[in-house]
Amino acid sequence: MIDDVLTTMDGKVIEAFEHIEFKNVYGIQFHTEFSILYKDSYKFKISPTNSIEPDNDTKLFHILFSKDFSNRLIEQN
Repeated sequence: MIDDVLTTMDGKVIEAFEHIEFKNVYGIQFHTEFSILYKDSYKFKISPTNSIEPDNDTKLFHILFSKDFSNRLIEQN
């Protein structure tokens, strides 16, 4: 059994979850260790002709998620 931990802002996509019984078992949709996420004005090329630039809310989400995830791992030990 799993428990939703994080979803997209519209609630349609589960971004992360944890196992109900085994609290150290997680599933994560994205790579928070990808440090380029935090660079100002960095654009991600998503196709040969299109790119996206994460907004400040997206960057803050990744920072807070990384901190929360790290704290949960520390608490398990």
